[in-house]
Amino acid sequence: MYKLAVAMAVLAAVAFAQERPKISEDFLAVIDVERHDREGLVFGRGFLASDVEAQKAAERYDLDLNSSSGVHRVLHVFMLQRADLHREYQIDSEDMHDCHERDISDRLEAPFAWVEHASYIGEVTHRGVTLQGWQLRTAGVRLLLGVSPNNTNTPVIFERESGSELTRYYFAEFNATRPESKIFDVPEECHKRLNLGATPQRPDITETFTAIFDLESRDRENKAIFGEGFMGHDQAGQRAVERYDLHPREYHNFHVLALERADIHKDYEISSEDARDCHVRERPDPLEPLFAWVKDATYAGVVTHHELTLDAWEYRVGGARVMLGVAAGAPNTPVVLERESSSDFARYFFTQFNATMPPSYIFEIPEECQHNASTF
Repeated sequence: MYKLAVAMAVLAAVAFAQERPKISEDFLAVIDVERHDREGLVFGRGFLASDVEAQKAAERYDLDLNSSSGVHRVLHVFMLQRADLHREYQIDSEDMHDCHERDISDRLEAPFAWVEHASYIGEVTHRGVTLQGWQLRTAGVRLLLGVSPNNTNTPVIFERESGSELTRYYFAEFNATRPESKIFDVPEECHKRLNLGATPQRPDITETFTAIFDLESRDRENKAIFGEGFMGHDQAGQRAVERYDLHPREYHNFHVLALERADIHKDYEISSEDARDCHVRERPDPLEPLFAWVKDATYAGVVTHHELTLDAWEYRVGGARVMLGVAAGAPNTPVVLERESSSDFARYFFTQFNATMPPSYIFEIPEECQHNASTF
């Protein structure tokens, strides 16, 4: 325990000595994309663009999908935020015309504004290059920025991870200039979907709870995949767990475990059809309350789920959108939680939510993670 405390103190001192990156609010970047999900690993190439003064941001890339039939398949990913028009447009499909639109009411933040609140986690290595790593965990999303020690204001890699999806962006080019306005033009095939209403009472969700949920996710063909599981959060004990099984096809289960043990500075993860495929990583940062982001969320109008009319609260960080849906008469009890990015979607429908201390055993490290875990 003494050695661990010394190591953490040294890391804290090193973090203090590092220059925090200050990434430009306005830029145009060429990116190589690497996506890890329940269906495997795929690669692509595209661009990111941001113009905060004009309240516009865009992300676009194509992923080459593996096909056993030999047919070349491409997944088109497009995210356009036009806060100047209070609109957001998204494509995540093999059909370029499958575009979705929604209303947004919050201002556009710089894509790397979150770095101001990130923790330095030491050196990380990608493609043989040693980088300084800055990490933030919020709303069930992990964000990582890697920069060169000699040029801390230019991103080299950016990772976004949530649930069973990890997307890694390698910056092939990064130009800290305002992009041409045509990059942010709205595609003709996009259309409006949601409307806003009056702002209700802001939810205040407890920091400590146990919940059972049904889950809806999406595969690369945008087909729904369903599952069920539970989550538990012990803020005082610095422990959290999320565990569920998805059923992508008959007789197959995809197992997901996210066990956060900030009390012992470790995270354990399973995201595989093999329940023994456990990974562990060091965790220097403390555990944040799961719903802490709601205090900064924006009211996004009324939505309907399972024939229930709910008030929706949205929060955006690092290219991810998180939404909490609550009933008007019970704003402090979550009914629906959504996490969405350009490459991932998960919707949790809470069938039980108990604002009580979870039993300690749900935070125990699974045996397969004690003996078979690999470090990542």
